Amino acid sequence: MNYEVLNYALNYLKTPHTRYELETKLKGKKYEGNDISEVIDYLTVLGYIDDEKYTELYIDYYLSVKGDSKKMVFSKLIKKGVDKSIISKILEEYAEYSEVDAVLKIIGKKFKSVDLSDKVKLMKIKKYLINKGFSIQAIDESIKKLI
Repeated sequence: MNYEVLNYALNYLKTPHTRYELETKLKGKKYEGNDISEVIDYLTVLGYIDDEKYTELYIDYYLSVKGDSKKMVFSKLIKKGVDKSIISKILEEYAEYSEVDAVLKIIGKKFKSVDLSDKVKLMKIKKYLINKGFSIQAIDESIKKLI
């Protein structure tokens, strides 16, 4: 095993990363493919790389704390190289997650001083929420509750 690659990988994994992110980082450093594979397999066996655990933590944080939509979180995790089946399986555990409640929370936090009867401002809020990945239905339902 190439210990230079291992040390670099361990240093990179001080913060959580997916298998794909680590592999991409090591390839960017021009390490050899077989050294990369060997180190990644070794770190996976030791539990330093666990895409499922990473996905659970990521989803929990971005849904609960950041208030992102499931669609947005799914998209971000795909970009990080997490398998779709892992993401879908973990998102199923968040069946009680309500987009309407999340939208209400964002509007209350970010737009609490905005007059929702102003059509121009209301359209800006809707655009912002759509860009965050929320459905138009959830947005409209939330706004109806506030008006």
